[in-house]
Amino acid sequence: YYGRTIVTDWNLICKKAVYSNLTQTILLLGMFASTIIGYFSDKLGRKKILVFSSLSLSIITLSCTFFQTDILFSLDNWTRYTIFAITQFFSGALTNSLYCILYSYVLELTVSEYKPIFINWILFMYVMGEILIMSVAYLLRDWVKLYLFIGIYTAIITILMAIFFKESPRYLYECKKYERAESIVRHIA
Repeated sequence: YYGRTIVTDWNLICKKAVYSNLTQTILLLGMFASTIIGYFSDKLGRKKILVFSSLSLSIITLSCTFFQTDILFSLDNWTRYTIFAITQFFSGALTNSLYCILYSYVLELTVSEYKPIFINWILFMYVMGEILIMSVAYLLRDWVKLYLFIGIYTAIITILMAIFFKESPRYLYECKKYERAESIVRHIA
């Protein structure tokens, strides 16, 4: 029993079956487009772009769920599909940028001998996140409710990152903000 899916919502069968696969291609194109985010994290800071990407992902995911309900708008299936496809592109770009920036962030904060441990910890947390999403999807069986859960969960993570993450001292050092970098290193130590 699958419940509510994009295939059942928009009747993506027979000649329209290609559109369900197209959303995954669009997601991957977004992941490819995320390479530009690294430039911005080098220019503006790891924490700023990490929080911005996470907040944007939350907003985009929540807006996707908003447009899939008939609360304010009564949209036709093609418009809903188009909105979903656009949000898939940005979700791919922002999700991939979060992983890339997080890896850089952790590698910049970690001593060489502990880097494999922390990288494995990130991978472990990724797997735990996938298990969480699969479990919630199994319980909800509704893709719109699942997106709502992901949007709210991402918003909570964003708030925690904004509160507890400090800017990368290596980034601050490269920007010649030595005093701030030193205060963060002292705080970490």
